[in-house]
Amino acid sequence: MKHFPKLTLRWSTYVLCSALIFQSCDADESGDLPDEDGDGIEDSVDNCPGLSNPDQADANDDGIGDVCEGDTDEDGILDYLDNCPETPNEDQKDFDEDGIGDVCDETTVEEDKTHIQSALDGTYNCIRNLKNGDAIGTILDDMMELSNGDTPDEVWMNAVMENLGSTIDTGDEEESFRLVMSDIGGVFEFNKSDSSWTETNSSTSKIELHFPTSKNAANNAVLVLDNYTDKSFTTDDSTYYLPTSASLSLSVDAIEVVGLSINEVVYGTGNVPLPTKVDVDIFLKPSNFHIVLESPVDTKFNLNLEVSNEEGCGYGVEVDVELAHNQYDDIDIDTDIKSLTAGIHLEHLSVVTASDLSALFSLQDPTEEEINELVDLDLLINDFKVADVEYNGSEDILYLIFKDETKEDAFNYFEDFFEDVLGLVESYTGELIEDEN
Repeated sequence: MKHFPKLTLRWSTYVLCSALIFQSCDADESGDLPDEDGDGIEDSVDNCPGLSNPDQADANDDGIGDVCEGDTDEDGILDYLDNCPETPNEDQKDFDEDGIGDVCDETTVEEDKTHIQSALDGTYNCIRNLKNGDAIGTILDDMMELSNGDTPDEVWMNAVMENLGSTIDTGDEEESFRLVMSDIGGVFEFNKSDSSWTETNSSTSKIELHFPTSKNAANNAVLVLDNYTDKSFTTDDSTYYLPTSASLSLSVDAIEVVGLSINEVVYGTGNVPLPTKVDVDIFLKPSNFHIVLESPVDTKFNLNLEVSNEEGCGYGVEVDVELAHNQYDDIDIDTDIKSLTAGIHLEHLSVVTASDLSALFSLQDPTEEEINELVDLDLLINDFKVADVEYNGSEDILYLIFKDETKEDAFNYFEDFFEDVLGLVESYTGELIEDEN
């Protein structure tokens, strides 16, 4: 019984300590300040008392720790940093840089019209830069001497390449033509005095040609073919070889102006081994063309072309087509196009088919009603629909029907764009469209 008073005292102390808001009791009978998340920061000053954050990081200085800031749309971007906190948008795209993400930034019709025009202007500038770039100038001006649709009787590159075949024996007289780098590889120099070629070094993996890009230049160009692989096919007792990868590069004055990279080619089976996938990059300084053709079955094809450059240009086209059969030499466009959809994008502007266009091919002289019923074209800005495209037969006009139901002639935007683009290439091609006036 002599220990009872001490036991009673301890029990009373425990009850008293547990009742205190800012104090608890532990085995050593010493008082501790509350720390719910165990991060060493007292709850009364912890900017996130429910989650451990010993660094107390608070990027926006709102008194709430970063680890406690919400992510309402669960896109991985905290609400206080998210330019669209209630709609997922991991990319945080903000085309007009107004602080509101594109996916939740409702635009006015006037803004939509401005965005359409800016996309066309930007694409025109991209095409103009390509036309004025080193690649087009080297190939069309110097090497082909093309002007206004004509070339001179004696094209410089014909003289350069005239005797190349006799120097590099490709074995093309054989039935099964094949590029075998171990046999034909080497480094070759052009001799302007007699248009001959001289092998200066041997190689088993590449062909390298040194030649002048114009009749007044020295050997300022280097063309290299390497990384070549192929696959053999046998039909009717004949064997032939098709490429599966290759790299081609043309440099002028040590700067690459043209490049071709066959990244992947997958061939199907059958008498005609058509590719089921082709992935190719073509570089024409300053632009890169990425082309992907896929054919999951021999009657379905998807073509995707993207053009871009380091300055942010971006335009391209995508086409999906399904054929009625795989007898390609007997395709009737009027009846054998089973389905067709397409889309074109120019910078942030897209024109896409929301319907199957194949039914149009079977109509000899479609009416306005038939065209509008079968063709559903949408105009998109940053993947958001801003207008429908409608054909008016009596006026022969394509109208843009905006979201406020107002309409405008589409050619107010696109006619000048197409004429400007044609004007860029007509210095090489000659006049493509005659002036009716």
